[in-house]
Amino acid sequence: MKSFISILIAIATTCIGCSRIGSTSNSEKYQTEMTINKTRADIEEIKHDLHTQKIELSILEERVAKEENSLSSLKKDTFEEHELKLNNFAKQIANIENKISSTDELLSNICVELNKFSKISTDIQKALVQSKDKINEIEKNIALQINHIDQIARIKKATEITILDEKNN
Repeated sequence: MKSFISILIAIATTCIGCSRIGSTSNSEKYQTEMTINKTRADIEEIKHDLHTQKIELSILEERVAKEENSLSSLKKDTFEEHELKLNNFAKQIANIENKISSTDELLSNICVELNKFSKISTDIQKALVQSKDKINEIEKNIALQINHIDQIARIKKATEITILDEKNN
């Protein structure tokens, strides 16, 4: 910007100087030529700076494009990697859910079987209680019959003793 202002001043000075060239002395002509040469040199310097700036801008644009491509590639790779991980997690979750479902079904079957065994166990317990009651009743009957047999045996013995006594008497 500073160079641009100095160029404008130099051009303005040159133009003013050019209008006076016809009426000026050699020293003024020399001064004007020097100013024109300086202005030309400044213009060349500005052109060179402009060209340098264009090259630097082009280099920066290339760097930005490379960075954008790199970032885009990184985003794509990262997205694909995360998508793959999410798909793997989804498969693992589906497998776990299937295992849970299978386990629930197995537990349900086990509960049904346990209920059957419980019913069978209850039926067996009732049958055992009934059998025990029957055995107790049979034992009582046997004890009564043994008691009756003992009484009959006593009566028989008493009768035999009485018969022997009567025979002996």
